[in-house]
Amino acid sequence: MNDYPILIIDDNEGDRYILKRLLKGTGLTSSINEMNNGQSAIDYLSKLNSGESATDDFPPTIIFLDINMPLLDGFQFLNHYHELKLDESFSSTIIMMFSSSGREEDKRKAFLHDCVKGYIVKMPESSDELKLTISNSLAGTNRKA
Repeated sequence: MNDYPILIIDDNEGDRYILKRLLKGTGLTSSINEMNNGQSAIDYLSKLNSGESATDDFPPTIIFLDINMPLLDGFQFLNHYHELKLDESFSSTIIMMFSSSGREEDKRKAFLHDCVKGYIVKMPESSDELKLTISNSLAGTNRKA
């Protein structure tokens, strides 16, 4: 099994639960962390990046990011994330948008950020579909699923 550390940033507990179950079914990860809004995720990543509370699953290989969240939405998170990404620690982390919005405008806006490698409209049909999406996204980053 490839072990890709994953961070899910979504304010909906039910969506996080379903995504976690699907991710575990892919066999690609055993390490999944969750945040319920963009601000707590930025705080968490900043803290780990500065060496506080170091973990083996940092940096995450994939961040699944919702768009509509309180405090700091997905697009605001991406703007703050670019400041963190200046550090080499995040150079191989990819972001997969994970949203209920299928609007083309949101997709275009997401892909303006070079770290965004995929856009999934909730929910994937199966773990196999999710694994294929992840594999395709990782293929362009020197990592293979």
